[in-house]
Amino acid sequence: MLDDDLLTKVKDKNIVVPFNSSNIGQGTIKLTLHKNIQLYVSDRPVKSNRQFPENDCKTVDISYEEFYLKPGHSAMIRSVETLHTPKNMVAHVYDEMNKDMFGLKISPVEYIGPRFTGHVRALVVNHGSAPVRLIPGIQICRLSLHEIFDKKSRKRKKRLKTVYILLNSVLTALIGYAVNIENWPFVFGSSIVMAILSIGYMFFKDD
Repeated sequence: MLDDDLLTKVKDKNIVVPFNSSNIGQGTIKLTLHKNIQLYVSDRPVKSNRQFPENDCKTVDISYEEFYLKPGHSAMIRSVETLHTPKNMVAHVYDEMNKDMFGLKISPVEYIGPRFTGHVRALVVNHGSAPVRLIPGIQICRLSLHEIFDKKSRKRKKRLKTVYILLNSVLTALIGYAVNIENWPFVFGSSIVMAILSIGYMFFKDD
């Protein structure tokens, strides 16, 4: 889910940095390949989504010269973008399916919880028969953001709605009575109070 309201929050609250509007599409945010990758150099089998031990890999800067991932070889990659998930938001990450046509399988971390700060990481394996060049900035995965609300927040919003409805009903009745007796100062003052309550309620429920 990435509607206009959520898209605005992503940009204004620096949830994805750097933010590139051209990477927005079909309800997701496309993430791109960082110049530094961790190349797997061990003979041990690779399991999807596992972190490489430090002594099993070496860091390679693929912006320095052309880099090709050989058939059967693996690397741990990360996104250029840094993700900052607020306390009320989670993220789901999906691989870019069009990479399969080149023999690459990209397996990103699939779920990111609230209060996460860092790059999105993924394991890439060349299952094809030919080397495939990795280029900094190519799209590697898609990010979907979702807002969540805990039970306490829902109960608080429910209580607020109940109080607002009661106050609104009382003020409406009093204003109607004041109009009948032509007590215009009371009508004016009560109308201002009702407007303030309405504005405050709108800001709180959308927080």
